[in-house]
Amino acid sequence: MSWCNRCQRGFQTEPTATAVLCPVCGADAGRTALPAGDGSPAAAEPSSQWRRRSARTGPPWHFWLLVVAAAGYLGWRAVEVLAWVVRW
Repeated sequence: MSWCNRCQRGFQTEPTATAVLCPVCGADAGRTALPAGDGSPAAAEPSSQWRRRSARTGPPWHFWLLVVAAAGYLGWRAVEVLAWVVRW
């Protein structure tokens, strides 16, 4: 697997490829390193920048919508319980 720094994507490469171009933006994604031993290219791991970027984005908007809806529902149920206790 190779990594394009320009478009921040990983993609599969041919096992014998030494020059790697990104299929999305066409940028040179570098050369794969050949390890001493079996002769197959080393799989390029996504950079730590990718892990930082995905950790920084946070949950999606619909998660927060669900949290607000659940809080509103539970708040209303608490009001109903208090009204029931007062009437009892």
